[in-house]
Amino acid sequence: MSDDMVLCKSILNEFAIKMNLEKPTYNTAQPESKGLLLVFSSLDFNGISYTDGHSGNKKEVEQLVALAVIISPL
Repeated sequence: MSDDMVLCKSILNEFAIKMNLEKPTYNTAQPESKGLLLVFSSLDFNGISYTDGHSGNKKEVEQLVALAVIISPL
């Protein structure tokens, strides 16, 4: 995981607090598949659901979906 992505969840949480919004809600799942370690995540934030990422671990995929929210247009 790149250094740029490590803080995405923290940045998004701080933004929510400063803007008086509810904190983001992560929905992470690891469907059973034949030998594959994939994790999928969606994030609900400010009335919008974002879906992104698949990876080998929960931490990385949640950072990816938080990054998707940060860089998305308003």
